[in-house]
Amino acid sequence: MTPRPPVERDAPVATPVPAPSIRRIFRDVVADRLPDRRPPQAALLFGPADDPYRDDDGGFLADFFSEILHQDTCLPGTADGVPLLAALAVDDRVPARHRFTVVDLLFRTATVTDRHRAESWPAAPRHADPGSEARARSAVRVHTPALLARWEAECPAVQLALAGLSVALPTPRTLDATENLTAARRPATPRGAPPRARALHLLGQMLTATGQALAPTKSSRAR
Repeated sequence: MTPRPPVERDAPVATPVPAPSIRRIFRDVVADRLPDRRPPQAALLFGPADDPYRDDDGGFLADFFSEILHQDTCLPGTADGVPLLAALAVDDRVPARHRFTVVDLLFRTATVTDRHRAESWPAAPRHADPGSEARARSAVRVHTPALLARWEAECPAVQLALAGLSVALPTPRTLDATENLTAARRPATPRGAPPRARALHLLGQMLTATGQALAPTKSSRAR
């Protein structure tokens, strides 16, 4: 009997492995980099095994960042959350656009007092908490050298955010350069505001524009 030729079958189609949620990525990074003592805000990362944010990265990010800097206002616990942001900002497992957002949030945390002063000038800022703002600024200052050490490895957007941070905790050289840019590019910034506040106000606007440019478009989300 002549043996039958083998029947050709289509190769099985591999099932694509879904990318981990941003909450899972953040949790893994924090677990590795802060294994012992974690700030209270980390509770949102280490919640139930059934991830309530499984299909809602945007909702998770909004809630998580709001736990640290709520509506652009420093709370008594804001300084405690800064080590979480610093750990996420230096880990390449975190996608670049989220590292940008994290460094941007560190910048905003360190500059609440000055930015609000420039925005409300000449009136005093509303809802200010000078003690919480000072503690948060000091907490960001502690981590800034390690963040700036990543300059060469970072993409241009994160470099911009790091530049903002370097001006928030300034040297005379960076402050002079940014003040010149303020005068040239942002005439709407109140001229009566102190130069350093004007520089920080400009950088806040620059970071906002860059973050919007990094956000995924509808077409990229559909791919």
